[in-house]
Amino acid sequence: NNAQMLNRKELVQREDSLTKNLDSINKVTKVTASAYYKQNNYLAGYTKIKVPIKIINGALLDSIPAKERLSVLQNAADQAETIRQVLNGRIVEHDFHAKEILRAKIEYQRKYTLAVSCLLLFFIGAPLGAIIRKGGLGLPVVIAIVFFLIYHIVSTVAEKSAKEGSLDPVFGMWTAIIVLSPLGVFLTYKATVDSALFDIDYYKQLIVGFFKKFMPNKKKLEK
Repeated sequence: NNAQMLNRKELVQREDSLTKNLDSINKVTKVTASAYYKQNNYLAGYTKIKVPIKIINGALLDSIPAKERLSVLQNAADQAETIRQVLNGRIVEHDFHAKEILRAKIEYQRKYTLAVSCLLLFFIGAPLGAIIRKGGLGLPVVIAIVFFLIYHIVSTVAEKSAKEGSLDPVFGMWTAIIVLSPLGVFLTYKATVDSALFDIDYYKQLIVGFFKKFMPNKKKLEK
């Protein structure tokens, strides 16, 4: 993908160029289709001739002389095939330019999301080392890898949706950061207040204290 090798200014220029080309393709397609319609719209050539309108009852083909029906049908089929081929070629060009525009927008946003994602993952991984006091280096690394996998999966799915056009390129590239930013803020806050968020002993003490608080009352009721 050539867009990955371009800087931000070049990506903007590429997007503008592709957008202009796409507009030109749409205009040419419209003119071409209109030309075929006008060329075969025989009624338009007789608007100045004042003749009564002929009402055709039954099938239109029955109004054509039997000797000319085959040639008329063949001519109509040839014209329809020509129009189909022309429009199919325009559709291919249109889809190509549309996809390239999406890629340019995606790569432009990637220039920013890569830097922000590094900061985000830092603010997720660093607090984990301060919060998790037991387990050595291994447990914080494992949990950090889990969060990284979540980020990677969300980012990949959102980027794929953006490339397919089902999601806005800007939102698609920033989805993973938007999803995990609250987590980074939360973990950073917990680390600054010296929270025991992942301390198993802390939760054990809470559970034991809970039962100690209510068990004596239960024994008194039994007495």
